[in-house]
Amino acid sequence: MPMKEYRQPLFDVLEQTPSINSDCAYYSEEEARKTLRFHRTIPAYEETPLVSLEDAAVKYGVKAILVKDESFRFGLKAFKGLGGTYCMFRILCERMSLDPETADYTTFMKEEIRRECSRIEFATATDGNHGKGVSWAAKIFGCKAHVFMPKGTVEARRRAIESAGSAVAEITDMNYDDTVLYTAELAREKGWILIQDTSWDGYDQYPLWIIQGYLTLAAEAADQMGDKVPTHIFLQAGVGSMAGGIEA
Repeated sequence: MPMKEYRQPLFDVLEQTPSINSDCAYYSEEEARKTLRFHRTIPAYEETPLVSLEDAAVKYGVKAILVKDESFRFGLKAFKGLGGTYCMFRILCERMSLDPETADYTTFMKEEIRRECSRIEFATATDGNHGKGVSWAAKIFGCKAHVFMPKGTVEARRRAIESAGSAVAEITDMNYDDTVLYTAELAREKGWILIQDTSWDGYDQYPLWIIQGYLTLAAEAADQMGDKVPTHIFLQAGVGSMAGGIEA
């Protein structure tokens, strides 16, 4: 559908929120255990395998090459569901005055909380997997979601987001950055909650929670490696939030 362009600074789109300083404490082992505790309470949770590539290790003359296979994660075939579910959990706890230290997914099975969740709507802009994760998270929490995708996105990716959960997905006629701007303004106008995996001045708490959600991946891998200590870690870096959090 035709959409007007949005060029105003992102910090004009949303109300200001407290700034988060870069600090490795946000990505500590303690935080990783918190996210893992939460994710383990989701019925669809299963630890993804850490695969040993023995032939490759021999070929390159190293002791071991281990690959975390996220194609099994929540049936989404991507790690992004970790960030979407944890961030949505933290937002809903904040909205409903629940303690995230003691609450978990089972808390949101209570009838009165489920009823409140049904009134909450989220929005995000995505190139694909983040939107799929948000769509799936909205479904399991009983919320609604709106996902906007940049121009050039193939229809199959839009349909995949809708089939993954409860979101209504739409392809815009704008590039990614302008789609983020559009989504942020629309969320403000409609009273939706923006759950974006990129940050800017005044919008960093929710991206932080998304990144912390990815720490479950790291906590699982650390447990699976046992006493092995890796010398090199290779991470995929699209938007870069997962890579940044685990590297820290």
